[in-house]
Amino acid sequence: MVIHPIIPMVDGIVVDDIYALPEPVRRILIARSLVWLTHLRVGDAHRGGTIIAASWARAEEIALGRGLGEEVIGEMVGEVADV
Repeated sequence: MVIHPIIPMVDGIVVDDIYALPEPVRRILIARSLVWLTHLRVGDAHRGGTIIAASWARAEEIALGRGLGEEVIGEMVGEVADV
């Protein structure tokens, strides 16, 4: 597997769906429980990512479809102000 040195990308597949989104958009998606955290092991390295999906089950489908062995580990949560 090839890890991009700057962009959260493995083998040409972006593994962080919210990487390039503006902060206000990220906050809205998180507030609506649409962002899921993932874990990916590439050799000896561990990488975290995100998937935008309506449910844990759908996030798992997306992770499987990426074909990288990515595992959904939970929902991204946080305090959201002024959404």
